[in-house]
Amino acid sequence: MVVTVSNNGKQPFLCDTIEGKYFPERGRVLTQPVVHMPEGTPITIEPGKPWTHDFGTDGYTTDLFIDANGKPIRFGITIKTNGKDIVGPFSATLPSLSNLPLDHERYQSNKSGVPLQLQTSP
Repeated sequence: MVVTVSNNGKQPFLCDTIEGKYFPERGRVLTQPVVHMPEGTPITIEPGKPWTHDFGTDGYTTDLFIDANGKPIRFGITIKTNGKDIVGPFSATLPSLSNLPLDHERYQSNKSGVPLQLQTSP
């Protein structure tokens, strides 16, 4: 999940954590915090500038789809400072595998246009 946060203000926006979470229908929530390094250095989003990050699943993609049980997965984002929520949480429902936009350039390996399906080993 690639997320872009924009600063439409006139001053730099500072925080220390931007946290992404995947919420399947059942099972575990997968939390992906992004803490700017070195420690103590804030994430700074300058006025008029975007901040973009790819919140990966660290190899838990299959587990998320299994826990989703065929239902959509929600993704949420919260911006924090000193462990406290300062913006958000915001969330959106992600499309199911069978509803992914396969015409996107990222999916050119699936030229047949056949909807994706979760396949697990027995």
